[in-house]
Amino acid sequence: MAKITFIIERLSYYKTLGGVIDEALKRNHTVSLMYNREQIGLTQKGIETPFEQNCPIFLFGKPNIVAFDGIKKLRDKAISISDVVVLHCGCVSDHEKFIDQPDTYPYQYQAIRKSGIPVVSLHSHFYDNCLLKLNAYSSVDLTCVLSEYAINLHKQVLTEMCDLKGKEKENYQKQIDTTMRNKVIVTGSALFDLFDQFYHQKKDTSKKTDIVLFYPKFTYRDVFMDIFARSKSRFVSAGISVYYYKGNYLSKIMSTPRFDQIIKQIERVSNSNNLNVITKSRPKHNSYHEKQLKKISSLYISGDSDQYYPEFTSMNILQHAKFCVHIRTSSVMESVIAGIPSVNIQIPNDCINRSKRYIHFVKHLRSHLPDTIFNYSGCVWNIPWKDSVSFFKNLNIVELEQNPKRRSSYIKYYCGINQRSASAKQMDAIETIL
Repeated sequence: MAKITFIIERLSYYKTLGGVIDEALKRNHTVSLMYNREQIGLTQKGIETPFEQNCPIFLFGKPNIVAFDGIKKLRDKAISISDVVVLHCGCVSDHEKFIDQPDTYPYQYQAIRKSGIPVVSLHSHFYDNCLLKLNAYSSVDLTCVLSEYAINLHKQVLTEMCDLKGKEKENYQKQIDTTMRNKVIVTGSALFDLFDQFYHQKKDTSKKTDIVLFYPKFTYRDVFMDIFARSKSRFVSAGISVYYYKGNYLSKIMSTPRFDQIIKQIERVSNSNNLNVITKSRPKHNSYHEKQLKKISSLYISGDSDQYYPEFTSMNILQHAKFCVHIRTSSVMESVIAGIPSVNIQIPNDCINRSKRYIHFVKHLRSHLPDTIFNYSGCVWNIPWKDSVSFFKNLNIVELEQNPKRRSSYIKYYCGINQRSASAKQMDAIETIL
């Protein structure tokens, strides 16, 4: 049996690492979880940092808890207890620039590899890998990704973002294919195992009583949300448009629905159909409209006390959901896997203060063409923001029924779910490099 070490930088990493940790314990490997003792008591983007007392209770055993005192101590501690080190999203583009910075995680991970200990990165959630440059895969020994779509999307972004032409571009495409073949494997996400299990274990679907609203993130980096969702006042929105965004969307401000109008319509749908509203936010999201949302919700979850493993908060609140409402949240995939019809309120892909690569990636990922992640008939109903109020006014919830065949094709291509669990496939991949 091998000595497998998982680096836990944030408590929320248990979402994607928890199932793999349990799978390693199930296979009788010696499992260690490493925490940075200097981070205890701190928060990152509102998310609590991990330590021994908030470690989950695993299903197949108890891992060793190993603390290290500051990032500079990581390498020496890790190589003394490990045959392989596993990271959450550990690939780093341009990792060479950290070569003289011992107080960074990328430096420490490369130091671990130089000592002869292989490093595996689980890039298996929300397509994190698709923002990377090709050289990022050389910073680890193996990368597990979510789906075939994740690989294809990354290939597309890499190819379209390069300035090469002719033979040079052909050679670069061959390099991309070779790197993906040698360094990347499709496994799915261990997080999604929980939602798939829920789908197969659910019993009486006639007792669905909830509308679940996944509360969007408000950020100045998204022009549309900043203008139309942050404030109830159209005059404030006009000021924001002129002052920050050179008048962007100014002509549409008087005719485009506000977020508070959408909230009111969700409340009306819940009352007329005798449904509860559950609102789910995340710790790092701003609290605009929180008072109004709490007023209409039987349960409002800010994310401050989220569970990550072996139960995940979002999975728990879907148990009685008739349908879900999403506004630019990738939790739409979780809902589909769990067998819950989803309404995606479409907003324009306007980003500022972002790299050209990020904007290009978002344009592809958040496409609203038919048969894409956010617009998939039988699973996800895509509603443009401008039509959202009229949609809820005229909604017959009986029409929101998930098609099992469409669900199956969606989760296979976009979520990497196909028979065996992602946790098992990820452990298979880890064992191949021992």
